[in-house]
Amino acid sequence: MTGSTAGEYQVRPTRDVFTPLGEPDVTEKPNDGEVVYAQGDRVLCRHWNHRDADQTKVGEETRNIVFMLERISETAVPTARLEEAQATLTKTRSATRGSGRDGGYQRTAANHDSLAT
Repeated sequence: MTGSTAGEYQVRPTRDVFTPLGEPDVTEKPNDGEVVYAQGDRVLCRHWNHRDADQTKVGEETRNIVFMLERISETAVPTARLEEAQATLTKTRSATRGSGRDGGYQRTAANHDSLAT
């Protein structure tokens, strides 16, 4: 990993620049008021979950990974389909047990409507 991502994370309006995944020499200025995942003054992910930072890329030394499953609406992705994706992810993750790569597992749900800007 390019940088440490240990510590507290925030979901907040941006005030910082962003380094796109795979482009460590490039910086972007997110739109004013755009909600980002951040750690201190580093933007780790923008466009909710669709644009990851170079600092958060997964590499051979990576021991902890966060997977985000989200949907625009229940019409677009029915609850059964979302639950199927969660089950597949859990099953895939379980296959790593005993490989020395299992860093623990925590399932959390968030509703974007409940996030204050």
